[in-house]
Formats: sequence, structure tokens, C-alpha cells
Amino acid sequence: MNQAIHDKQAKTLQEVQAIMSELGPEWYVHKLPDPRSAHTHMQISNGNLTLSIGADNYQTGANRFEISAYFPDTSFLAYDERRASIKVSRTRSPKALAADIQKRLIPTAEEQMARYRAHAKQEQEAEQAREDAMTQLEQVGCERLISIKDSLYGPKLANGTFISMIRVNYNATINMDLQSLTPAQAKAVIEALK
Repeated sequence: MNQAIHDKQAKTLQEVQAIMSELGPEWYVHKLPDPRSAHTHMQISNGNLTLSIGADNYQTGANRFEISAYFPDTSFLAYDERRASIKVSRTRSPKALAADIQKRLIPTAEEQMARYRAHAKQEQEAEQAREDAMTQLEQVGCERLISIKDSLYGPKLANGTFISMIRVNYNATINMDLQSLTPAQAKAVIEALK
């Protein structure tokens, strides 16, 4: 790595550590910048919320930080909604920057995090419902054709819960392919085949 990039990343890390100390002792560096990259992006976290911090790039400019909420998956956001984000001047004191983060970013980021967690829980429950329905269908003679996971391009019901596709071969008398079943519909198929 070239020395100028190393120095830039080290300077940014010092600035971020000063901001974290103003935010409180629960904040820590979650992810350091990639030493092979010229970027200074890093993440900080308090164990509940993770913030991405970018600096010195074409979007922020040389003397600004862009600080935004980080989520592993942003599919819970509305189509035109962006992650909570602020841009702040690096020339301000760490105390002023921390106050800005606490006032302008964290409330919206926490609200989005609560929605993300609810969405992730709903997705996990939907996945479990699909797996349970598939297991029951297999027990009465159905076989999997393709994954029961949601398809990016396939049909999706309003609640996002469906089994992509199953093939029913029951007692050599019933042969059919079923698509886009909700767990309730799958249970009705199971009951009909019993």
C-alpha cells in the first residue's frame, strides 16, 4: 500500500475514534478500511446500530464525512426511500459532529433498524412456514422441483410467503405442478391428498 493512502486512512481513523469517544463508550470500530483500497470507508457500531462512514471520495468531497445507517439487507426500505444518512464537515469538532449524529442521524437510523429487524423476523418466519409446508407436502408424496426460496424474478404474494414450485405425484393417480402456494394453500393440498 502506498504511504499517502495509509496516512489518509490513519488520519480518518483518528478522527472517527475522536467522534466515537464523544458518542459514548459503547461505540467501537466495526470494520476498518480495506488497506488495499484508496477509500477510507469504515463502520462503527454500538452493538445495536452500525454506521458507515465515508470520506475523501467523489460524493463527499475532501473535507466531508458521509455517515449513513448500515443494514445487511435494504429490501425493507420503500422503493424511493434511502438509508438514513447525513453529510458533515470534517473541520468541525468531534463533539459537534457527535451531536449532529445523535440529533440528525441516529433517530431515523434507529427507526429504520427497528423496521429492518421486524422485516428480517417476518422473512425468517415466512421461510420457516415454507419449510414446514414443504416438509408436510413431501410426506404426502410431493417432490421438490426447484428451491422453495423466494425468487427475485418470480411471482410474489403481498405477504411474500409462497412456495415457488412443487410437483405432486400422488399414488400414480395425481400428477400436477403447483406454483406460488402460500403455506395455507399448501396445507389445503396436504389435507386433500390425505
